[in-house]
Amino acid sequence: MKIDNIGNKQRADQNFTAIRVVKATPKEYMNFTKEFSDFCKNKLIFRADSFEQSMFWENLKKIPQKENASPKWVINNAVRYNLIDSDTIENLPVHVFTGKDKMKLTFYNVKNFIPNLIRIIKLGIKQQNENFPEHLRQAKILKENADMEIPKFKKFLKKNNAKHVSFDEFIKEIKEGKFNY
Repeated sequence: MKIDNIGNKQRADQNFTAIRVVKATPKEYMNFTKEFSDFCKNKLIFRADSFEQSMFWENLKKIPQKENASPKWVINNAVRYNLIDSDTIENLPVHVFTGKDKMKLTFYNVKNFIPNLIRIIKLGIKQQNENFPEHLRQAKILKENADMEIPKFKKFLKKNNAKHVSFDEFIKEIKEGKFNY
């Protein structure tokens, strides 16, 4: 009986929160996604201040293809029109959701989908009269919505015991197998 209690205690200790907010540079993040591609397949991972903000960044990444321009040109335009600060890309955290916490994030997103959609539509209508570059309009709408949602997302992280770690700590946890569920 005592052995079973020890085994249960060890399993309980291993089931710590599976949300990590990792401080990582863009280069560390790129190397991580390449080196640990198997780990990334079954996890929800994004580099942004919130899930909503990750949609803004994804939109920004698509603009160079649409405009036949370089990614650097798009980033410079985003800085020029005050969508981002010049050092923003260097300071974005990496969010990692595993196990049941992936499902919690999914429920969070489903619950917020309609309110976010309504806000995005209102922001889009409001921006029709603004003098803003056409290629950045959708990104601006997504960014404004994301900025409004950051406090709610931070509250969600706190409620679900997200652990803030350095890049080295995070890699150590992966190598120790702490995310094998």
